[in-house]
Amino acid sequence: DYQEGIRQLGPLADYIVINISSPNTPGLVGLQKREPLRRLLKAAMETRNEVCSAAAEGVTDHENEPNSHRRRHYCPPLLVKISPDLTEEEMVDIAEAVMDCGVDGMVVCNTTQARPDSLVDTSEYEKGQEGGLSGAPLRERSTDCIRTMYRLTGGN
Repeated sequence: DYQEGIRQLGPLADYIVINISSPNTPGLVGLQKREPLRRLLKAAMETRNEVCSAAAEGVTDHENEPNSHRRRHYCPPLLVKISPDLTEEEMVDIAEAVMDCGVDGMVVCNTTQARPDSLVDTSEYEKGQEGGLSGAPLRERSTDCIRTMYRLTGGN
């Protein structure tokens, strides 16, 4: 599915995000393990590069051709979006897979399934609600994730 999505939508995209963190998608957490993620990212990068090569083959020097500027310089970056609910070991696995596969960047981080003790029921947040929590209650955890992933990737 990821590869077909990249083939169909890659030529139209400004960037491509492989989201391995959707808290509401059953089974998606399995993609946060090193080998399954490495296989997924390798296939996604190969497909993205095929899309870029196909776009490059259509390049012309005609300035008046529609989209000629975009086609000449086009190759959408591929990013991986991760969860703030990861353990240090899972972050190590993800960092290694991302670096090994040459992924262009990361989105750190998505919403959380956690409900911090500091969370107060308001019209915006409810401790008992299901699904991903975002915003101010996630600030400290997401900042920690950014620091950790920066350290694990050497800032690359």
